[in-house]
Amino acid sequence: MPKKKVHHRNLNPIKRLKKNHKGLHKLVVFAAIVVIWRGIWTTLDFLFKGSDPLIVGPISAGLALLLLLLDDFKFKELER
Repeated sequence: MPKKKVHHRNLNPIKRLKKNHKGLHKLVVFAAIVVIWRGIWTTLDFLFKGSDPLIVGPISAGLALLLLLLDDFKFKELER
């Protein structure tokens, strides 16, 4: 059975943007990542307001490393 051809009208707006305007799509993804990062940062500031940065900093870094290790992250992947 032949594969159906996908028309642009059937794609959602993000998929159309990704297909037709790759540079603009990358900018949208970058903006989304920054907004997520800002939300997480703001939440952590709220939770740890008044806490000692010498305690909160290493705990945050340790949790981040733990998450990366649980995801089977390999630091050699950064070398590419």
